[in-house]
Amino acid sequence: MSDPPLRSWTVDKFFDWQTRQTMPRQIRRPDAGVDCGRRNPSGLKAVLPRMVAEVLSPTTRDFDTFEKLSEYKQIDSLDYIMVIEPNAPALVVWSRAEDRSWDRRVMEGLGHAVDMAAIGVTLPLAEIYDGVEFPARPRLITLSFRGGADPNTDRPPSFIMRSTDL
Repeated sequence: MSDPPLRSWTVDKFFDWQTRQTMPRQIRRPDAGVDCGRRNPSGLKAVLPRMVAEVLSPTTRDFDTFEKLSEYKQIDSLDYIMVIEPNAPALVVWSRAEDRSWDRRVMEGLGHAVDMAAIGVTLPLAEIYDGVEFPARPRLITLSFRGGADPNTDRPPSFIMRSTDL
């Protein structure tokens, strides 16, 4: 029997001080999440975490996408793990399949939505990124040579630079 959708549970969003136990004596603090367990006002751990989200940063990118992801996948109650790119409208969603294995989906663009049917939520990327101003994308610089060295002056060949938006 599957769990009822989110709206029929008592639901709390995670707060900064709430933690998820990923392994014995190991806790993590994701950036956001959904806890469908019975609320304990003095508790510091999520009771029944169903979704966690990590927003990548330069200092934690590798740790979030490898170490934390591996630990989160060990939490039996989790149905969704989102890894969110802050510099572009793109994220990776890990969701449980019927056999409880993990499926990976990559979403790019504000027109997509994350469907989390197991908890009764559809979350448009436009809402996740509402108010976010994305930095300019880097430009790819291509160098090419024009001609050879001038044998009379020993000048090197000239370069042509072309830039392309990524």
